[in-house]
Amino acid sequence: MISNSHLDAVPLQSIIVAWATSGSFERSVPLAFLGERNRNLGLNIGFDVLFLEGLHLLSSSYREKLSALGYRLHNGESLYRQLKKRYAVLERFGSYEQNCFLRWLAIRDFFGNTPFVHYDADIVFNTTPEEINAELSGLTFILHGCPAYARIEDPAWLESYTTELDRFVADMEAYSTDAWRQRSGFAATAQERNGHLWDRRILSSDQDFMQFLTLSGRLPQADAATVHSRCSSVLFIHPLGIGEETHLPLPLRYERRDGIDYLGDRKVAFWHMTNGFCDYLGYATFLHQLLISSRTPWVQSRTEGPLSYAAYRALVRFTGTYSRGQLIRRYFGEDSRDLGFIFNDKRYWHSGVFV
Repeated sequence: MISNSHLDAVPLQSIIVAWATSGSFERSVPLAFLGERNRNLGLNIGFDVLFLEGLHLLSSSYREKLSALGYRLHNGESLYRQLKKRYAVLERFGSYEQNCFLRWLAIRDFFGNTPFVHYDADIVFNTTPEEINAELSGLTFILHGCPAYARIEDPAWLESYTTELDRFVADMEAYSTDAWRQRSGFAATAQERNGHLWDRRILSSDQDFMQFLTLSGRLPQADAATVHSRCSSVLFIHPLGIGEETHLPLPLRYERRDGIDYLGDRKVAFWHMTNGFCDYLGYATFLHQLLISSRTPWVQSRTEGPLSYAAYRALVRFTGTYSRGQLIRRYFGEDSRDLGFIFNDKRYWHSGVFV
């Protein structure tokens, strides 16, 4: 069990922004499963879930279940339609990226300027947000340049984001060209500034956009040393980048005790189940089930990689096996398998990170 009674955290609104395209929302975004996990671990988290689209597609029984688990569901469709109309030019990046660009304005318009922490819906908690909030009180940042965990206490953040977004949509090519021209100047200090370099010449996602804004000083951003020195749990965004992001001496020892994951003697704050990590975890699980115990490569292009990866992707494509929802249930349910089979020096993609 996780104790959350010893800290008097500054109240911050915990916000998830979501959208549903069908009634099978839980299969890809297992909010109910994660809510039950939080409850079983003793986490008392009240989330405000703002639906930009599709709340009406969820059954009444499912919505009642989410409410009973501590989720407060909000219908933001009306205000979001107005935002989409105003920022229609963002449709060039597809509906998913448009939603991501505009979710911050939807938070502003729906909740006002209240301090908040934004969590992507694919975050699996391993310690209490209250504990993290208390230790990081007063700081504003997106973790390692990724908005999956965005802690916003400074009211200037949303104002600056809106100003820059308006400049961006006025001339995306010119704005992106100017950002790319500055990019090389950020390389040496990106990690210490709690940032990350974007890879596309045109800023094509809110993550690309925020990486530029934070590294260029256009958004308030606490530096990495401040964040990591104040947080007793281990904070990182990408499980495949643990060696670079944790600021801990290597090699690390992973273990799970009483349902809680540790690196050394420190708790992991949360797991961000990104598309890339889920693909890697699914591939590693596939190989493990075939009793293949060699190092699992990180295949970053689905058109490349060994034959075993091609077989794995074919299985995923035709059967839906190893989906994000399935992997979360497999590795984070009660009495489930831990992640020790990949977080060791024989299996993890990069040698020297784990013992």
